[in-house]
Amino acid sequence: MYKVLLVEDEAQIRAGLKTLIEDVIGHFRVAKDAKSAVEALAWITTDRPDVIVTDIRMKEMSGLDMIERVRDLYPDIPIVIISGYDEFEYAQRAIRYKVEEYLLKPIDRVELAQIFMRLKHKLDGARAGEASAAEADREGSESERKIILDMKAIIQ
Repeated sequence: MYKVLLVEDEAQIRAGLKTLIEDVIGHFRVAKDAKSAVEALAWITTDRPDVIVTDIRMKEMSGLDMIERVRDLYPDIPIVIISGYDEFEYAQRAIRYKVEEYLLKPIDRVELAQIFMRLKHKLDGARAGEASAAEADREGSESERKIILDMKAIIQ
């Protein structure tokens, strides 16, 4: 089970993402759901997440400013940005900070599930080493198919 730091200032979106990550996608649990980047940074100094999912525009500090600080501490943590803004400047900074994905709201649940399955493969490979990464890919493909079928059933 991989730990996720979820940073989103809108409570309803935060709750929906948490449910989606934990109950639908699986293999991940939200270890901390922060309502601000400041709160997230305070938590990250005491516990290291495996993945960070963050919004960009928040009060006090932007998600991009938070990512810049996180990269100083943990340059290899996968980060997924979820934003309602498709401004080019944001995308440029996201690339500079080596984020894994940049998703626009409203979120496509199937796309998010696929992103998390790729992250799971990456994290599995890092934990188990390159020799077992091929085995994880085979298992992941089956898990990914099951998740997509479950998502389709939920949507229907």
